[in-house]
Amino acid sequence: ARERSLEAGEAAAAYGRHRDWYLGFVRRAAPALFRGPESATWLDALEAEHDNLRGALSWSLSQPGGAKAALELAAGFWRFWEIRGYLLEGRQWLERVLAAATGDMSITRADVLTAAGILAAAQGDHRAAVRHHEQSLDLHEHLANKMGVRFALHNLANAALHMGDAARARELYEKVVAITPTDDPNVHFVHVSLADVADGQGDREVARVHYEKAIEILGAKGNPWGMAYAQSSYGQSAARHGEYQLARERYEQAMAIYREIGDQRGEARVMTLLADIDTDEGDSAAALKRLYSALEIRCRLGDSSGICGALERFSASATDVDAVRAARILAAAASMRDRTGARLSLAAQAAVDQQLARLQQTLGGKFSAAWQSGSGASVDEALREAEAVVTR
Repeated sequence: ARERSLEAGEAAAAYGRHRDWYLGFVRRAAPALFRGPESATWLDALEAEHDNLRGALSWSLSQPGGAKAALELAAGFWRFWEIRGYLLEGRQWLERVLAAATGDMSITRADVLTAAGILAAAQGDHRAAVRHHEQSLDLHEHLANKMGVRFALHNLANAALHMGDAARARELYEKVVAITPTDDPNVHFVHVSLADVADGQGDREVARVHYEKAIEILGAKGNPWGMAYAQSSYGQSAARHGEYQLARERYEQAMAIYREIGDQRGEARVMTLLADIDTDEGDSAAALKRLYSALEIRCRLGDSSGICGALERFSASATDVDAVRAARILAAAASMRDRTGARLSLAAQAAVDQQLARLQQTLGGKFSAAWQSGSGASVDEALREAEAVVTR
């Protein structure tokens, strides 16, 4: 069909119509990728159309004046690349699109810079993430886009936190809070982020003020998804300080909301947090059941990064029950991260390294065989290993 359209001189018109249809497609998909309840359906739809989306991007980049359409396509579905684990490919596309649109000074280009920063951070390339977020900030400031400025500053704060600079992160979060009006739809995220970093620095009173401010704002706005996120974050603060009953109450409130609105990613996240309490309280069987349920959800959604994290967390809880399978599961997660290019934060990597050392000490000479057996395992194979631990 391609050859015939080229022969007939109709290719440009056909490819243009194809590209325009997929522009409309990603415009419809984009909002849902940031709302938990609808994301799974749209993620599956984007997966099914991935080759067409690649084709639309490739054709746009090959045409004079096509960079604008390529920017809009990339800005519309980059989060699909993030969630489904196409980090290497997604970054390559984003870099190509940005290179083709160097003279563009639009908000869309700023959004693509943000996307490139987020995917770079997911690969552990935090210096590149900072560079992209700084360019996004410059462009938003040039365009006097105040909401974009706040978002870029928030992302720079996140990058500082991932690089281990909590003081810089807090400084930036405080700056965002100071310039964010109460009618900003994302104002609660700013308060929760500042609360999290303040709590991590031991400043519990400041953290409490900002958690409660976020909850107050969300209650007034009637934002259930945001409320669930804020309550679960507040619960993490309580758990960090050993206030497990309060933490459970916050988590259960968040869980009820996530289930009501159908946000399975949020539900999996809270299950993992509840499992952490089970572990701290010595109930390893309950922890493993929750972690397995969270892993099942991540697998159903095709949440690549989430699957890796769930496998790593399951391995840590399974070591005392079945160290051989725990090693296989951790090896599966490691090879999945290698395939997708997903990297861990400094804190998460330290925890995985500690788990690896624990398994090596526990298994001794049996470790290498177990690791080799699990390395390269498929998601289904890793899930079966986890099920065998839970049901033994």
